[in-house]
Order: sequence, then structure tokens, then C-alpha cells
Amino acid sequence: MSIENYLAFLLSIFLSIFFSANFLCKFKKKLYFCFDNYHGIQKVHLHDATRLGGLSIIISTSFILFINFDNYYSYLFISFTLPIFIIGFIEDLTNKLSVHLRLLSLFILCLILTIFNNSIIEESDVFFLNIFLFDPMLAVVFSAFGILVTCNSWNFIDGLNGLSSGLGSLIILGFSYIAKVEGLHNLSEALFLVFLCVFGFYLINIFSAKIFLGDSGAYFLGVIISISGIEIANKSENISAWAIFFIIIYPATEIIFTSLRRVFQKRSPFYPDNMHYHSLLLKSFKKLNFQVSNKIGNSISGFVCTLLGIIPLVIFLFFNLTYLQAINGSIIFALLYLTSYNILDKFCDEAG
Repeated sequence: MSIENYLAFLLSIFLSIFFSANFLCKFKKKLYFCFDNYHGIQKVHLHDATRLGGLSIIISTSFILFINFDNYYSYLFISFTLPIFIIGFIEDLTNKLSVHLRLLSLFILCLILTIFNNSIIEESDVFFLNIFLFDPMLAVVFSAFGILVTCNSWNFIDGLNGLSSGLGSLIILGFSYIAKVEGLHNLSEALFLVFLCVFGFYLINIFSAKIFLGDSGAYFLGVIISISGIEIANKSENISAWAIFFIIIYPATEIIFTSLRRVFQKRSPFYPDNMHYHSLLLKSFKKLNFQVSNKIGNSISGFVCTLLGIIPLVIFLFFNLTYLQAINGSIIFALLYLTSYNILDKFCDEAG
């Protein structure tokens, strides 16, 4: 792909994402059915906003990938993301789709799409896991479950301005670079185009705070990241599945820890609270009494969490970790996460 083509794609993507995002912002009062209001224990924003950010991303991404449809991964991304996007989009529109029905629908879709597109994890470098992966049926279930968890992990961290879209876009860009280094040029190209679409939305989100990803946008990011991670791990001799897991360890740790925390507190792991890592970080920021608006504090906290989440990718790119190093790195990150979480939690309690 020539530099001229990249510039043309860059221009068209940014125009489409800015126009679609601004359209949704300007006409959000007419789209009352897709408001994300500030009522709810997990909410950290102080004004109504539209939850249709995922729609602006899917419009621009589909448009640009259709132009580049001779690339197999353009087809793969569109065919895999659209059905799952629709589930999230229904929830964004109605806010009435039960979490159990949503998860069941997503898992069934992930199973079907995993089989249809052959997006199956083939190797884990760990003997007892490979026993499962060597069985075709168990490998499909394991892969579909991994995609489902990744989708929901991006939904879990979608609580601050720019966090989910910022971290998602940077990881997609990182995957694009890794794919290029590993000779997967078509995958690299498709991922780069998706990165531009998501990054355009990120700029709108972090500066305006008037349009959010919604469930549909978070699911979109989770699907792109999970299936591209599987492709890289399967088709590269140098990148293990554990390296991919290490790169996305922040949202992975968030969903695992949050679910376990709620279970130990004898609450449903599926229903929201305001005790996420990013929620505590924002609370701590407010306790420090910086003279900034809630929107700016929200965006700064989101930026800090994004920097935290991107550290594993930076480490991997510099040191090209083996699977054992990636496993150890994941454990170390999880321990640091838990330690800093407890510090933030105590600070919020002491500050009142």
C-alpha cells in the first residue's frame, strides 16, 4: 500500500468518524432512546450523552474496509464484528436487554463465528491447556469463550473518557506493527485502518465527553483485538498466545478481579458497581482537590489508566518476550494491579 493510499485512507477515515460522531452529538436530543444518563451506581459522568459511539466507529470502519475488501481480513473483521455489534447496539438503543440473555447470545454468536471463520486458538505452550486445544470441539469452545471474555473486558473498562477507545486503538496499532514484523502484511494493513477509525472516535470522546462507545463499541473493540490476536499467535512462529494475553493483561485483570470480588462479596458478578480500578482512580483524583472540571478530571484519569494499560505492549515491543516471560509478566502486572487497587481503595476510604 503506497503512502498516497495511506493518506487518502487517513483523510477519509477521519472525515467519516468526525462527521458521524458530530452528527450523533448534535442530534442526540432527538435520539432520546439512546441516552447514557448519569444515573446509576457505576456512572462517573455528570451529564447525559449518547451511547452510539460504536455506531460511528462501525460506519467508518465498514466503509473503509469495504473499499479494501480484496484483503481477506477486511472480510473477516466485517463478518465477525457485525453480528456481535448488533447485540450491543440493541442494548445501547433499549437499555433493556438482560445481561444473561446478552451473554448467552454473544457466546452462541462467538461459537458460530469461531467455527465459520476458523478463529481457533491452536497452541498455548502449556501442556495441560494443549490437551484441551488438541480436541477440536473443546478448542472451539475455549476460543469462543476467550473472545467473549475479551469483548466484555473492554466493556468493563469503558468507564472513563478515552480509556476503552484509547487503550483499544493503541493495542490495535501495536498488533498492526507486530503483524507487519511477522510478515502478516494483509492483517497489518487491515488493523491499521481500524486503528485510524477508532482513534478518530477517541479524539471526539476524550475532548467532548458527549459520545460514548456503548456496549456495541466495546464489543467491537474486543472482537477485533481477540480475533487478530488469535491470528497473530497462530500464524507467527515468534508470538505465543501468552504474549497476546500479556499485551491485554489490564482489561483481562480487571474483568477477572472484578468478577471474583463481587462473588466474594456475595453479589452477582454481572451487575455494575463503582469499585472498578478506573472508578477508584477518578475518586482519588477528586479527593486531591485539583481545581479542574469533572470532565477534565475524567479525561485525565482515563489517560492515566490508558498509560497503565499500554505498559505491557511497550514492554513486549522492546523485549520480545518468550511465553514464560509473558506468563511471569502477567503475574507481576496482576500483583501490581491488586497492590495499587488496595492503595486507591484505602485512600478513598480515608479521604471520606
